[in-house]
Amino acid sequence: LLKLVVDMHDNGIAHRDIKLENILLKGKSAILCDCGFGTQEVVTSTVCGTPEYAAPELLVTGYGCRSWDTKKTDVFALGVLFYTLSTCTYPERDHRQNLITDSIWWLSPLGQLVKTMTFPDPEERIDAEKALSLLQTLPYF
Repeated sequence: LLKLVVDMHDNGIAHRDIKLENILLKGKSAILCDCGFGTQEVVTSTVCGTPEYAAPELLVTGYGCRSWDTKKTDVFALGVLFYTLSTCTYPERDHRQNLITDSIWWLSPLGQLVKTMTFPDPEERIDAEKALSLLQTLPYF
């Protein structure tokens, strides 16, 4: 799935609605469907997607963002997706919509990766290619 998003981003496309409901599985392959919010815009001011997976800059005007990097919001959504797949629950958020990362899960290798994918500041958030590179170094991948 992450490799698919890297390929999309390399081709100038952001999905903007990555979530469990938009993933189809076929054998060991994952297909990302419902590309209705997909865009070739790198920066946009259009809010779209699903709130549970949305990056803080999409939800809170206090971040001062009038526009945001669509690829970085995809990476945030993927981080939420990885968390949700491994814990069977959505991550908790604080009043600024940042993920609360104080549970022991966040200390695991996957938790550390997801933390870098879901940094509140999009400038500090890693991109999909870096996330894939880090994922491939985890002991169980």
